[in-house]
Amino acid sequence: MKRTSILAAGLLFSTQAAYSQTLDCKQITATQPTGGAEHVEATVSLSDDDYRLGYRVTGGGCVQTPEFGEHYVRVKTLLPTPRGFTCGLIGITNEGMRVMPYAIACRVMPSPLGRVAKFSSNGLGGSIVTIARTSDDVSSNYTAVIPYSFRVCNLQGGTEIGIYFGVGSDNVTNYNLVPYHSCLEVDRPKQVMFHTTKSVSIDVAGKYELFKPGTFAVTKVVGSPTKVPSQDLIKVSAETTETATCVKSTDPNAPNWGSCKAPSLTGGKNYRVCFDNGYSNQPPGADDYPGGLVPMVLDSGLIAKPIGGTPNEFIYNFIAPQGCRDLFKVNQVNFVVTDNTWNNQAVSSITYRYQEILP
Repeated sequence: MKRTSILAAGLLFSTQAAYSQTLDCKQITATQPTGGAEHVEATVSLSDDDYRLGYRVTGGGCVQTPEFGEHYVRVKTLLPTPRGFTCGLIGITNEGMRVMPYAIACRVMPSPLGRVAKFSSNGLGGSIVTIARTSDDVSSNYTAVIPYSFRVCNLQGGTEIGIYFGVGSDNVTNYNLVPYHSCLEVDRPKQVMFHTTKSVSIDVAGKYELFKPGTFAVTKVVGSPTKVPSQDLIKVSAETTETATCVKSTDPNAPNWGSCKAPSLTGGKNYRVCFDNGYSNQPPGADDYPGGLVPMVLDSGLIAKPIGGTPNEFIYNFIAPQGCRDLFKVNQVNFVVTDNTWNNQAVSSITYRYQEILP
């Protein structure tokens, strides 16, 4: 049989929503082919950064490049090690051959009890989307901080994102562009919010983690996350699913249709709230009610006020399915229904999952 390539099987997984333990895999290919006469061996290895991030080689393959034509070959070596993959081919002729090895590297992304959460801009275009918010930022004249360290990683969408971690005028200086496959590490921000910068048609997503205060001494953008002891990762409670019922306003002059009060998100506690596709409980085949038309507010006084664009995007926390947000010092959460007639659909309830962020 004439062959131009020899391929070995490998496991290919994509990162799933980070509410449970996940397997994250990628392919690593050599930068240059390796040549030989009647036989050739070639190795591709993990970078030190990838190895430090937990990737281990689970399989791989060897592709014969066409510079010297086609050859009858057989496999000599298909050998994975934790750090790399070596493939070897033996040719029947002595004309020489060149091969390009590749490895499949995977890592387990531990998220016991959902301690690693996902964020997404799904359905919100270029709007500013909340990751973390404290309810007392306005009452403290924007001096309150969230007493934890955050790591926010840009993992899906293929473009940079902009992350805000100040409030009001602080947003001018407390802002970083985070390239694709990079993370922002910040200590005790006043808020954490993001938006796309390149195209509003691209949905971006990633993960974020919450650590003890002081974990990151300097705010910085990193390609390889700083190694943090597992005991410094903040814990959360078991997860509960809940539905908030939406009620029309009794004021005929109200600027918004009504609101949906979250029954359990109270008590001045800290919560992680997550939304899935179907959160607006529409009939089968219908789209979700847009998150921009049912923003989540932490101040009940905002229910009776009109919702505009920037800078109100920093106050009205738009819902994005397939993602979470962390809310601090929560006394009451309401979903404001700005208009209950969209695409011939109405919203009567909002469903979400929540966990308490433990001290």
